[in-house]
Amino acid sequence: MARKLGDTVTTRGFVTTLGWVLNRPAVELERDLGFHSGRLSGGWLLLFLKDTVRDAEVELAGTTIASGGLQTVELPGGGTVRERIDTIARARSTAADARYGTGYHQQKKMVMEHFRETGGLKRIVKLVPGIPDMPAMPRDEQYPSGSGIPQWYLQAYKSFVVGAIVGPDDARRVGGPRADRHWMDPQWAKAL
Repeated sequence: MARKLGDTVTTRGFVTTLGWVLNRPAVELERDLGFHSGRLSGGWLLLFLKDTVRDAEVELAGTTIASGGLQTVELPGGGTVRERIDTIARARSTAADARYGTGYHQQKKMVMEHFRETGGLKRIVKLVPGIPDMPAMPRDEQYPSGSGIPQWYLQAYKSFVVGAIVGPDDARRVGGPRADRHWMDPQWAKAL
């Protein structure tokens, strides 16, 4: 179904803040967010979070270096396993951390400040590629490590508003010969 600016979309998944993605060329976004090269060549939607989010609905996911919010952990026996960053941070937190609001609890509190932003560059956004997931492609190829943009995993389905629609032609033009042309007016971003 075709979307238009201002439409409401219900979704969940990995999110970041507007400042990390606004008016960046497709090739940079692919590299920095951790999308397979060419994944944004078909354009993308930029969604702005509308709903209120509770602490329990958000998982810590580190940065896009940790593709899928997973980190390799060494096991006592010498092997390794990929584990969710939120699970690792929670396990390392102590009862004292819970009592004093330190450790995992402090990290969650700082993250939730982003989810309370309703405007500006700290606003929570989700970038949705025009080219859907490719089930036949291995996950680590489809979603390679990014360059280190902060990311969180929104577990619950929430309402987002379509804030930008970047078509294939716009994706190619940004950062190209017409580098002065932005795919989203920052004033529009403030108005949503």
